[in-house]
Amino acid sequence: MRYISTRYDPTSSSTTPSSSRLTFREAVLAGWAADGGMLLPERIPQVTLLREWRGLTYPQLVTKLLALFMQDDDDVDGKKEDKVPLEEIVDASFACFATPEVVTFKELPWPSSSSPSSSASSSSSSSSLPPSLHIAELFHGPSLAFKDLGMQVLTHLLNHYLSKQHQKMTFLVGTSGDTGPSAAAAVKGKEQMRLIVLYPLGRVSPLQEAQMLAAHERGGGGREGGRKRGNVRVVAVEGTSDDLDEPIAELFQDQEYR
Repeated sequence: MRYISTRYDPTSSSTTPSSSRLTFREAVLAGWAADGGMLLPERIPQVTLLREWRGLTYPQLVTKLLALFMQDDDDVDGKKEDKVPLEEIVDASFACFATPEVVTFKELPWPSSSSPSSSASSSSSSSSLPPSLHIAELFHGPSLAFKDLGMQVLTHLLNHYLSKQHQKMTFLVGTSGDTGPSAAAAVKGKEQMRLIVLYPLGRVSPLQEAQMLAAHERGGGGREGGRKRGNVRVVAVEGTSDDLDEPIAELFQDQEYR
């Protein structure tokens, strides 16, 4: 499995950024393609085991799906990488969730074809109603946002790869509300990672701002001058989230700076 840019040009020479083919590890560490495009798998894995997967827990299902996108993940020099302890990484990612199910479902009241409210409707329309309605609850993560589901797994994978390579990395995030608290909660305390979050002043909810500022104050990490130093920094920016995207995009396009 290799990952290519959305600007991938198969006719280009192998030395151009638009023709690069990355392993899963390289794609995760890169974030964006060198030519400025987004990274996507060359092919979509075929899933033929849906019936067998019906009884899996959410972490087990995530492990199975991720494994499909990590197939044949070799190093650049052709040597096989150390096997990633994927099950351990996924379990650790969801250990901070408020419920072991990670994603729960709530059944809501739903009119049946025999209820008085539906008796006036035609038989064809009432018979087409589903027997029940269930809502997936995606807010059990540390920041109460659905983005915790992906962010926790991503940062645990990143931390694993960086630790193996004895490297550290700084991550820059722009948020309109949900992403910042989720990223801060996921990166907080991970020694291989440092996070800078930009958010539009006065344009996020009080709860989201409090979550980010709390991570800024208690980000975890070492000590500097006798004072605890965190690995999360939060910066308020004048303007909208679209405005703060522009300087971030410029930085990502500066390959030397990256």
